[in-house]
Amino acid sequence: MKKKILSALLVGAMVSSLLAGCGGSDSASTSDNSTSAGSSDAQTTEQGSSDATAEASGIEGKTVAFIPKLTGNAFFEVANDGAQEYAEKCELIRKYYPAPALTTDVIVGFPMETEEDFEESYEFVKNIHFYETHIFKYSRRHGTKAAAMDGQLTEAVKTQRSEKLLELHDIRAKEYEEAMIGKTIELLLEEEIEEDGKMWYVGHSREYVRAVIEKTEAHQVNDLVEAKVTGFVTDHLLRAE
Repeated sequence: MKKKILSALLVGAMVSSLLAGCGGSDSASTSDNSTSAGSSDAQTTEQGSSDATAEASGIEGKTVAFIPKLTGNAFFEVANDGAQEYAEKCELIRKYYPAPALTTDVIVGFPMETEEDFEESYEFVKNIHFYETHIFKYSRRHGTKAAAMDGQLTEAVKTQRSEKLLELHDIRAKEYEEAMIGKTIELLLEEEIEEDGKMWYVGHSREYVRAVIEKTEAHQVNDLVEAKVTGFVTDHLLRAE
């Protein structure tokens, strides 16, 4: 009997520790769109996970990535120990770096994904405690292997599963952000915004968490400042001073 792991396909899934000096990913927000990333799984490369992992023992510099490639039909052949290895690599990162912001990409609704498969994937993502989860609904693309597979899911099912993961993302992101309250962060000031009738400098911390400080003449855009997190201005936007 074939074993399945991560039916939601952590395809090209990025587990990035956004640590000291890290630049972060291009997108800081969770996406719920059917994009090219959502259909790239159909363009199978028939690779297992062993040749696509970044060895933690070789970590150098300030950015760490662990990238399993479970694409197309290959994920049906991956044994459950692949998921265990994935979890162990996340714990290894946490062992050497305090409170890294781990993020991942997840595709839901791949052909033949059962409710049991999805729940297994959901529990896996839940237990890893990612800071951010970028979620994509699988989109069928003509001419690809996945498009010809049996067991295509309805848009309603894919949407329901996507929304459930989005809710989990919101919970985990807020947990991570709340844990930063009271801590001093380094903040790169990227632009000016107006919020609640006041002007602020907004930017990202080394963990790629968005935060603001009140605009004063002491600072300007592109400054790197140290500030203590005091709370939230809005959801997922920390206030520091």
